[in-house]
This record gives sequence, structure tokens and C-alpha cells, in this order.
Amino acid sequence: MILPLAPDRYDRTDQDRLRNTLTIDATMLEHRILALEQRKLVLFQGHGTTTSTSDASVTSFLLNGGTLAATDQALRITAVGQAITQAAVPHIKFGATDLVGGTSVAAGTGFHIVIIVSPTGATSQVFSPVYDRSTVFVAFGTAAETLSGTVTVDFRGSVTAGGTLSYDYLSIEYLAA
Repeated sequence: MILPLAPDRYDRTDQDRLRNTLTIDATMLEHRILALEQRKLVLFQGHGTTTSTSDASVTSFLLNGGTLAATDQALRITAVGQAITQAAVPHIKFGATDLVGGTSVAAGTGFHIVIIVSPTGATSQVFSPVYDRSTVFVAFGTAAETLSGTVTVDFRGSVTAGGTLSYDYLSIEYLAA
């Protein structure tokens, strides 16, 4: 918008019109920023450890029914951790579906896991984990959880005797297009 060189030449009506236009533009900008912020929402953050030699839950999150209701929505699950003293096996589940598990992390080694879970229907999902633990592992799978009900995202794991599996950072984010 070009401002006049001599604003005093405009009457009160023109000044009010300009003020209203600026207010509307600021309001529209606030709505756009809010819409962008709503596209990503942190649902869960946590951490935890286990010394269990058999698969055990470290921490979990209950996803409310209806949270993933459309195909342009997704969850991004992130886990960063390490195997301390002995080898460890991180294991992440979405309901009854194994998203990541069964692959051992050597003692003294860290890992970084990022998984995207996206619905393809009311009772079907696709997921893709990227698992970096010195070599990168990328997979693709399907799940069949009923999204109208509560779904548990369970961060689990086990270790060789004398070891500790540490989930140093865990997060679950809701993403929308």
C-alpha cells in the first residue's frame, strides 16, 4: 500500500478506511500464523530407561480415538537413545503393531528413530520408520488399528544382562496437511 505524501489532505473517512484495512490485514496474518501452528502439535514428550532382559514397557502414550481421522494427517514418533554397558533392543509399538523392534544396538552405541504413521482408512494405516544406529534402516509397513478408539503408542525394550536401554528423548507430534 502506498501512503500519500500529504496525509492531512485526506478526510476522516479515508483515514478510517486505511485504519480498517490495516486491522483486517493484521487479523488475516494472525489467522494464517495460527493455521500453520495448528498443523503441528506436540502430543507427548518423555524419556525413560529399562534394565529388563525381556521386552518391557518403558513409557507409553494413549492416542485419543478420532485424533487421526483423515488421510492428510499423521503422527511423527521420535526416539533418541543409547545402549549403555550392554547391547539393547529398542521396540516401539502402535497398538498391536510393531513399528520398530528386534534389532540390537551395540553397547555404547546411540540410536535415532523417526516413524511416520498415517491413516489410509478408519482401520488401516501405513508407517515408515527411519532407524539410524550406525547404519540406516528404512522400512515400510501397514497397521490395522481402529482409530475411533484409543491406541497405545508403547516405547519398549530389553537389554543383555547388566545393560541399560536409555530413551533420552521421546516425542509424538500430530501433523496435518
